[in-house]
Amino acid sequence: MLFPAYLIGTNDPWTMLTNISTTEYLQYEGTKFSKSKNVGVFGSNAQETGIPAAVWRYYLLSNRPETSDAEFTWDDFVTKANSELLNNLGNFVNRMLKFVVAKFDSVLPDPNEGAVEYAKAAYAFSDKDQAFVADIDALLKQFIGFMDAQKIRQGLATVMAISGRGNQFIQDNEVNNATLEADPKRVYEVVLLTINLIYTLSSVIHPFMPSTSDSILDQLQATPRVIPNAFSVDIFPGHRIGTPSHLFSRIDPKNVDKWRAQYGGAAAADAADAGPKLSKKQQDKLRKAQQKAAAELAASTPRTPEQEALEARIKEQGDVVKAVKTGEAVEGAGGVEAEVQKLKALKGELDELTKRLAGVSV
Repeated sequence: MLFPAYLIGTNDPWTMLTNISTTEYLQYEGTKFSKSKNVGVFGSNAQETGIPAAVWRYYLLSNRPETSDAEFTWDDFVTKANSELLNNLGNFVNRMLKFVVAKFDSVLPDPNEGAVEYAKAAYAFSDKDQAFVADIDALLKQFIGFMDAQKIRQGLATVMAISGRGNQFIQDNEVNNATLEADPKRVYEVVLLTINLIYTLSSVIHPFMPSTSDSILDQLQATPRVIPNAFSVDIFPGHRIGTPSHLFSRIDPKNVDKWRAQYGGAAAADAADAGPKLSKKQQDKLRKAQQKAAAELAASTPRTPEQEALEARIKEQGDVVKAVKTGEAVEGAGGVEAEVQKLKALKGELDELTKRLAGVSV
């Protein structure tokens, strides 16, 4: 408290601290980190694994114990690196950049065929793209709100939701050779918007993974930009992108046992040689911690309007099922089995949408 007191005592107009960002504890594989006991992965250990710093930054920030204790596990670390970073963000960026290189010789196509001077006029979004733009605008608003409130984990989850919405946009519009041949103008529109979404991602990812942001900018051949309040087109047709390269590489899950033994202290190393790594009690504790962390992350991850609409329909159908099971008359409802199947179908639709937004193949 001395330093702030010194500042106040000078009577100069210093910018004073207004908020303090604090966290709970991060546990390690069902136990506590301990430097003296060689339990846990620390800075030099992380470097020894050969995993890029950006991946470590992503995992630790996405697993940040902001409201309760969180758990570091090697299984969760590798799974998130491969399914979230690689499959969602990495594949989204690489897929579109490679498409531009392969189909347009690295130059962004013009949906309006030169009829608009883009540097002097804002890009006019087509009616087909209004829902997409509205979703991105809503996610950007959420992101800024989370960051202003120092909810860093939720801010990063929103970044991944923006990337996931980009993946969904490509899939919904079937950006491929057949569509390019049948409706080139539509493909040009989707490509232009997607490249600009990647440009937006370069700004919102920078607070968490600056080297990843730099790599995206280098591949786009674009200058750094501020975090926007709303989605816009700022890279225009005729712009030539750079050489695409992978943002992330797959981590081999086979390394998990090795790292767990290497950074889990003498007891973990002995257990790795002997057979089972954790007692049943430890396994139960670890599983509960992982389930709790997953539930918290799911609750804090922003939903797109489409997800929210499906969740509302699932709740309504759940009420119908409950009513039918109790014998209550519900207009338009069928038998119990029929209504249960409707509920299952809606849940399956939501699950498929969530996987698409996360970049997981379905």
